[in-house]
This record gives sequence, structure tokens and C-alpha cells, in this order.
Amino acid sequence: MASLTTELIEVLRQEDKIYDKFIPLCNSKTKYIVANDVEAVKKQSEQEQVILDELLSCEKKRRRILRDISTVMNVDYADLKISHIIEMLDKQPAEQKELSILHDSLKSKINKAMQINNHNTSLIKQSLDMIEFNMNFIKSTWMSVGNNGYDDIARPVDDKLDEPITRMFDARQ
Repeated sequence: MASLTTELIEVLRQEDKIYDKFIPLCNSKTKYIVANDVEAVKKQSEQEQVILDELLSCEKKRRRILRDISTVMNVDYADLKISHIIEMLDKQPAEQKELSILHDSLKSKINKAMQINNHNTSLIKQSLDMIEFNMNFIKSTWMSVGNNGYDDIARPVDDKLDEPITRMFDARQ
């Protein structure tokens, strides 16, 4: 069990360091979204994806370790939480303290990342809503009565003169 606890602590340290890189990226992405810098947002998203791949790798390791711990402790994997492991480590105070600190740190960083990403999502949605509003406004000005360039019998009309335009191919021969 001691080696599994050590492995778990090491994986959580890695995750903690990865979140230290991830959160500043999310914050800078917010600035680019507000500035409407699409290329910078794209680059930030690509960098985030690389970091998320690292997190996924750590997540897989952590799950494997937790499965092993659940087997050793004869506890259902679905019910096993890191907080339960912390409680069970009362005979190993150094590991218990470190695991507790890492658990709290990760919990805080994950919540912060979620807040930032929710904020970014909201900003993007607002931006898309504004674009849609502008598109609808432009369409409505094109479709408004008197601005369509035709009179009531479908002849082209010059808006400035408000009279039909005679074009060469319109004339009857």
C-alpha cells in the first residue's frame, strides 16, 4: 500500500504542475477573446490541447493507481475517493499531510480552471450572439420595403429618382 500511496502522490504532483501551466493559458485566452483576436485564440487552444493531453495521461495513471488501491483495501473502486485514502493514512502522517495538501491544491486549481473556462465560454457565446444580431440587422436593411430596387410590378427602380430604370434589354422591340 505504501508504494501505491507514493505513486499516487507523484501523479498528483504532476497534475498539480500541469495545472500551474494550464491556468495562465486560460487567463490569456480570455484576453484574446475580449480583443477578438481569432488567431491568438486558436494558438492558445492548440497549446491548451497539448496540456490537456498531458492531464489525460496523468488521469489514466491516477485511475489505475486508485483501482490498485481499491483492490488492496478491498473497497469498491466507485466509492474510493482520495479524501478516504487521506483518512486511512493516519499511521503515515507525512504521506497523509502531503496527499491532503495536493488534494486541496488540485481541487482549488480545477475549480479555478473551470471558472475561467466557463467565463470564456460565456464571452464567446456573447460574441456569437452579437455577430448574429449584426447579421440579422444587415439582412433586415437589405429586405426593407423601398430599398429593394424594384417597383410594385417588378421593374428595377432607381432609389434616388424613384422611377423605373430603362435598360437596353428591358425595352420591347
